[in-house]
Amino acid sequence: MSKKYYITYLSENVNEGGMARNRAFADKILSSNSQMVNMYLYKNNIFKRVYKSICFFVFFLFRRQKSIFFHQFAFALIFPFISKRISQYFYKIAIHSIARKNKIHIEINDLRYEQAIDLELPVTLSMLEFEDFIFTIPNCYYIFASHAMSDYVCEKYNIDSAYSQVVINGGPHLQSLPLILTDQKWIDSSKTKYVYAGSLNKGRQIENLIDIFKIDSNNLLILIGIWGEWLLTIDLPPNIIYLGDFKENVAQYIVSACDVGLIPYAEDRFYYNLCYPTKASFYITAGIPFLSTPLVELQNVFEDGEMCYFQSFNKWQEFFKKIDKNSLEEVKKKINVEKQKFYWDYLIDTHFEFK
Repeated sequence: MSKKYYITYLSENVNEGGMARNRAFADKILSSNSQMVNMYLYKNNIFKRVYKSICFFVFFLFRRQKSIFFHQFAFALIFPFISKRISQYFYKIAIHSIARKNKIHIEINDLRYEQAIDLELPVTLSMLEFEDFIFTIPNCYYIFASHAMSDYVCEKYNIDSAYSQVVINGGPHLQSLPLILTDQKWIDSSKTKYVYAGSLNKGRQIENLIDIFKIDSNNLLILIGIWGEWLLTIDLPPNIIYLGDFKENVAQYIVSACDVGLIPYAEDRFYYNLCYPTKASFYITAGIPFLSTPLVELQNVFEDGEMCYFQSFNKWQEFFKKIDKNSLEEVKKKINVEKQKFYWDYLIDTHFEFK
């Protein structure tokens, strides 16, 4: 394949959902001299998106033996009326024709339909139609963000395993930013510091997490991430500290000053067991272990259990009472040896090849 095309979805905000993963693939693929089209530029202008999709069809319908890499939601943007019956019919014919003559890769970060059900978000038929559309493209190659997700989709849509790759979500290299923490009094506390880094909107077990630490004043809970403004409107005890949202490198440095990262996802929900939370690798590459509910995909990746802890949420309070800092230091030593395996560049270089 003499020419490669990279259809991406990149914004300036690395904290936007899935953007760290998109940028990690961008660094890898653009180094192979691919021609890039950033569909994010047309996100809020339907006329430009329609124009771009027409250009896409005209260009690729007459191409042969090319490699085309799509980020999942760049694919959705380049087909702006994919949920409309008539346009869906023509898009299907066109993309199937392109797939027969070229090699298409689609990077799958999330399954929005299944995710919306479990996270109690608005569910629309177009979410399912979009999945039905992209997972029935003939001879298409998929790069999934978790092994369980790959298994689920390949079984549901009868996709041969040869057309599926898995690159779990990684973390960045830790940068030294000591000035960030100079005026943070909690840093000097002798208490064990637990941190949750991620989306803080209600419905993600954040309220339950706060309830535990209201009772357990012997430990600190540090909260950082987007959508946490509601925390400013409630009365938090001194051992629960909401710091706000930060750029990725700053957030990771704050995490590195803590002792244990937290992943309090509801273990009885299908999608949480299907996905690989980015925060797992984020904690590991920051140099600290994490405590998670027993989620299927995470337990499969960290099956030796030497860099993390798995406990049902109703046992976390008991866990906090038993853990001691000496044992945490031993775990951190193990992490410092193994954490390079969870960097974005290592994961993509090791598990993905764009031909």
